[in-house]
Amino acid sequence: MRKEFLHHYLAYTILVLALVLIVLSFFTVWPNVIAQRYLILILSAFYFMWGVISHTKTDHITTKVIVEYLAVSILAGLLLSLVTF
Repeated sequence: MRKEFLHHYLAYTILVLALVLIVLSFFTVWPNVIAQRYLILILSAFYFMWGVISHTKTDHITTKVIVEYLAVSILAGLLLSLVTF
């Protein structure tokens, strides 16, 4: 795992920074439910696109990978949206 992380350091750094930024933004706009839902959509779309792009660059892209990233991003978005109700 450590070797994999070091090999793709830039991709994981971008992922972590984007996730932290979106989560901090989510809590910053806490009373504004509409803004939170937009941030959830941005987070889900970003995670899906990051997964597809990072696997495309390493030539490990398959239909299964795309479906997995899509499913996880949708599930995470739905679970996060429950917080805003």
